[in-house]
Order: sequence, then structure tokens, then C-alpha cells
Amino acid sequence: MKLASWRRFAASNLFNLVNGNIGSMLWISAFMFLIMHKCDFQDVAAELKKLENLKADLEAQLKTVNTSITSARARLAVPEKKESSLIMQVMKFLCTSSQRKKS
Repeated sequence: MKLASWRRFAASNLFNLVNGNIGSMLWISAFMFLIMHKCDFQDVAAELKKLENLKADLEAQLKTVNTSITSARARLAVPEKKESSLIMQVMKFLCTSSQRKKS
């Protein structure tokens, strides 16, 4: 279709919007955007597939990191709830030792 016919098509979509048919107007507008910008649907599908693969890879990496954190906690034998108190004890020790050095 030529650009002028797409403009008429867009005008009819504006009429649909006024009549309350928002859903179809949005889908048709998205389709027109792809056509007017010369996007190929196969390219869009390929990009979506790449994004799905990237998402799967990131989820696998996240699972690996979570497993590593869990195993590190187990090796340290420090329960999760006591981690903050352990950090506080270390901070207190560092503060008192720095005060001793100043004296």
C-alpha cells in the first residue's frame, strides 16, 4: 500500500478510537508502525527468539549465582539471620581498634 492509503487507514483508526474500539486501533497502529518503518516480521520474530534465549541464559546464570551463594554460606557455617550480627561485631571491633590506635 502507498503512504496515502496508510494515512486514510490511520484516519479510520482514529474514528475507531472515538467509537471506543481502542484494542483493535492499537493493534492496527502497531502493525502500521512496523510496515511504515519497513520492519520485516521475520526479523521481529528472530529478535524475539534472541531475547527469549537471552532470558533463559540469564535465568540459568542467576540460578548458578544463587547456588554459589548458598554453598558459600554453608561453607562458612553462618546462618543467614546471624550474618548481620556478625557484621555488626566486626564493625564494632574495627571501631574500637581504630580508637585504640588514635590513643
